[in-house]
Amino acid sequence: MTQSGSDRETGGRSFSNSIEALASHRRRRVLYYLLDTDDGLVPTDDLVDHVLEHDPKADDRDEITLSLHHVHLPKLSDAGLIEYDTQGGTVRYRESTMVEGLLDALRELEANG
Repeated sequence: MTQSGSDRETGGRSFSNSIEALASHRRRRVLYYLLDTDDGLVPTDDLVDHVLEHDPKADDRDEITLSLHHVHLPKLSDAGLIEYDTQGGTVRYRESTMVEGLLDALRELEANG
C-alpha cells in the first residue's frame, strides 16, 4: 500500500502523528527530559518535577500530574514515542532518529525564540 509523504511510516511511527505529538510544549518538555537521561526511563513524579521547574506557566503540581497522566503521556504513547507504565509509574523513551532530529531543531528554536 502506498502512502502519501505526510503519512509515511518511519521507524514504525507515522510522521503526522509524531508532528502532532510534538505540537505541545509540555510533551516536548517531557521528551527533552527523557532524551537527557542515561537510559530514557524515569518515574512519572520526576517528569512532574521537571515540568514544574521548566514550564513558566506551570504552578500547580496536581494540574500537571493530571494533564500528564490523562493527556500528554497517553498522546506520546499513542504516537509510539514512549512506553507509559501506568501501574509502575514510569515512562521510557522509544528511540527515533526522525523525532530526535525534530526535537533538536525545536529545542534550538525555543532557545533562540
